[in-house]
Order: sequence, then C-alpha cells, then structure tokens
Amino acid sequence: MWLSFAIGSVIAWSIPIVLDSVLVKNFENDPFILMWTQSCISMVILIIASFFVPFKSAWIPWLVLTSIIAYVGDIVLFHALDRVEASVINIAWAFMAIVLSIVGFYFFGESWSISQTIGVVCILCGVCFLSYWHHHIGWTAIGLIVAIGLLYAPSNAMQKAALFHGEILYTTIFWQLASRECLSFLFPWCLPSFRRKIGPFLFKVSSLHYWGLSFMVIVTYFSGMYLLAEAYKVGPISLVAVVGNIQTFTVLFFAWIIWKLFPRFASKEFFDGQTVLVKLSTFLIVFTGLGLLAIS
Repeated sequence: MWLSFAIGSVIAWSIPIVLDSVLVKNFENDPFILMWTQSCISMVILIIASFFVPFKSAWIPWLVLTSIIAYVGDIVLFHALDRVEASVINIAWAFMAIVLSIVGFYFFGESWSISQTIGVVCILCGVCFLSYWHHHIGWTAIGLIVAIGLLYAPSNAMQKAALFHGEILYTTIFWQLASRECLSFLFPWCLPSFRRKIGPFLFKVSSLHYWGLSFMVIVTYFSGMYLLAEAYKVGPISLVAVVGNIQTFTVLFFAWIIWKLFPRFASKEFFDGQTVLVKLSTFLIVFTGLGLLAIS
C-alpha cells in the first residue's frame, strides 16, 4: 500500500515542478514573486481547511522549524528552475533519499532485504548516470540540486517522526503547509526589491494563464503532500524516499506532453538525440529498481 501512495505523490508533485518551470520561463523568474502569488491561492485553501482540521499538536515547533528550512529549499528550487531542466532538478531526490535512509536506519529501526537493496542501487545509479552524462548540466547546477535535497530532508523526516508517534495525519500536513505558505506570503514584504516589483508584476500578469497554472501548482502540490504523508504513515521512510527518484521521469513525461501540445509555453527541457537517449537509458535502470521494490 505504501508504494501506491509513494508513486501517487511522485505523479502529483511532478505536475507542479513542470508548471513552475513553465512559469519561470514564460512569466517571471524571481522566486519571491512567484512564491508569493502562489501563496495567495494556498492561503485561501488553508483558511477554509482550518475549520475542519484539529490544531492541537506537540509537534508544532518542530514542524514549523523544518518547514522554514524547506522554504529556503523552495527558493533554491526556483533559482535552479531558471538554470536547469525540470526533469534533471529531480536528481535532488536522490540526495534526499540518502539522508532519509540514514534517518530511517538510526531512528526508526528500518532495514532492507537483498532485493530491496538491489532496487535502491538501481534507482540511485540511474539518477547518477543521468547527472554525469547529461551534457546540459554543470557543477554549479549539481550544487544547487544537492542543496535542494538537503534542505527538503528535515521536513520529510519530521513528518515521518510525527506520524510514527501517532500524530494525526491532517494536523501534521496542515501545520507544515500553513507555516511554509505563511512565510511565502509574509517574508517577501521585508525585501525592498520585492515591494518595487510586485505592483508592476501584478499589473503585467493579469491573464488567466498565469493564475490558472498557479492554481494547478498549489492543488497538485497539496495532493502530493497528502499522498506522501500517507506513504510515510504506513511505509519505511528510506524506501518511500528512494521511490521519489522516479519523479525525474514522470516530470520528463509531463514536460514532453506540454512540449508537444503547447510548444510556446513549454518548460525548460531538452529533447535532442543524446539527451533523450540518456534519459531513456536511466529510465530503464530506475524502473528496474522500482520493480524490485514492488515485488519485495
């Protein structure tokens, strides 16, 4: 069951990665402006949810703290989207998987079978193969990608810890999302550059395209958050994190669809011969590993 939730979260989170890349390429590459406009949508959803979700939790300080760290990861992610293909950015999940696997072994008593270990090695090798042979990625981009993985790991680990100790799933998700989105909504106003740019930007971007895409980003992101929490609730954090690496290929698939159907609004993605060959090769390696996890 945990594998189904984990794959569902990957599919759900692949959509906002691609759509954010579309927004960065076609509308605005300032991460604070993009995150603020999206937080306007998410705050409305969270205010409605607050009438139905229980607030009380002993984990609130830790959930808020790790969500603040993840917010920094969001900023790095948007900077990376302006420089790297959407599918390649998901290499960050491989580095996050390593961190969370260590957390799983030391704090949750997790272990892998032989077939699961082989599956994990296949997935990580496929991701590494993509990162080293992809001719559009450099060491600066690799540094950004590593930073994303390390900044997102604490939030995921704290979510697993809260659920592991019996915290209500919806309460956990609510506090993580509320703290992250409130920061996205309030912090940019401390920046003079943001205050100078936000007015002209809102006047310029009044089209339904921008706000429609932003709404889809928030809805699919929230859905991914819920599915991931369900996966962590019933599954090992180490393996759930490893499954997240297939997001590289689901992102590539969604990016290809947009490239074929709406080339004008295509995300930052390359589909030349060498790039496609490398991505398909890693696709086969990674899904072999995923199959080994599924039959374990």
